[in-house]
Amino acid sequence: METRIPAGDAVDLLGREGVGAPPARTEPLFGPSDASPFDDRAPLTPWVEAERWLTAASTVWLATVRPDGRPHAVPVFALWVDGALFVTLRPTSRKGRNLAANPQVSVIVSSEELELVLEGRAERVREVGALRRLTGVLAERFGWRLAVAGDGVVVDPDLPGEPEYGIYCVVPRVSFGFAGSSATRWSW
Repeated sequence: METRIPAGDAVDLLGREGVGAPPARTEPLFGPSDASPFDDRAPLTPWVEAERWLTAASTVWLATVRPDGRPHAVPVFALWVDGALFVTLRPTSRKGRNLAANPQVSVIVSSEELELVLEGRAERVREVGALRRLTGVLAERFGWRLAVAGDGVVVDPDLPGEPEYGIYCVVPRVSFGFAGSSATRWSW
């Protein structure tokens, strides 16, 4: 599945349902039916804390599903831009081929303060203006300069053969966070 994000400011870039919006629901991860239920006194981690760690993360673990159903997890560059998570990968790689067959993903961010899992679907960004904005952020943050052609193809001109890359927006469905004694679920 591909996403065509209009060019322009952040509102245009993220003006899609479920992208860039804060979670609709924040609740304890464990409830009465769990072996160790949390009650309403359990601390919840605010989504802004999760966003802080997503912003700070330079790489995340991206888990995709192989065509035969087996999981595949690898680290990828990640960008948290205006409330949305973007990952960069080669469409011809194992993870790229997995996404072409099944866009469902899990993204894992780990730090000493917060363990975070974000589940949703990855949609390839094709709109030239959005790609230029995101590749600019990649260059600024990582020093990785990708080129965007007029047809929306992204390549690395510094590598032999100028391989193609895809930038994917992770559209969240649910996220889980573990911070100290807090286990929080966010839903969109």
